[in-house]
Formats: sequence, C-alpha cells, structure tokens
Amino acid sequence: MIGALAQMKKTLVLLLAVVGCQANTVGNSCTVDRDCDRGQTCMLDGFPGGFCSKGCVQEGATTDCPAGTICTRTSGPNPAIFCGNSCTEDAQCRGGAYLCRAITNSAEKACAP
Repeated sequence: MIGALAQMKKTLVLLLAVVGCQANTVGNSCTVDRDCDRGQTCMLDGFPGGFCSKGCVQEGATTDCPAGTICTRTSGPNPAIFCGNSCTEDAQCRGGAYLCRAITNSAEKACAP
C-alpha cells in the first residue's frame, strides 16, 4: 500500500510538471486554428506557412500577449498587429520570411514576416 501511494505521488508530480511546462505555440507554422493554442488563431494572410498568434492592442506591450511574446505589427499597406516571439537576432525566428524586427517606439524586437 505504501509503495503504491509513493508511485501515485511520483505520477502526480510528473503530470503537474508536464501540464505546467506546455510550450507556447506563438510563432509556430499552422494551416488551421486548431494547430495553435486555445485563444490563438492561425494567421495566414501575409504570414508564409501560417503563424500561430493572437491579436493585441499596443505595439511594444506584453500585457495582451502570452509569456515570451510582445505586441508587434507587420509592415505593408494593411499591417496586422499581433503577438510575436521576443528576439534579439534572426536565428531565434523561424527563418525564411521571418526575421527579428524592431518594434516601433520600443527597444524590443520580435519575430515577424
């Protein structure tokens, strides 16, 4: 009985560790919303290979975005404002069309197309 209880405690601790450390899908490639975490969408228009993210309000802020991400925008005639992965260099982004870009009115950078 004591051995079974000890094993149950180990299993519970492991389960809590796995649940608490789930990866954030912001920046992942996608084709549909269900490829992304709950509350995020698969952004396709202007995002090569799709981009899991969510909208945000103030560029440079982190309050509307998941941990490790920051509110940024795409460039171009119809800019999208979204949560992008915080970065300091291009190698931290998905590569290809995604680079570590400066955020307007901020010293921070984020991965964006």
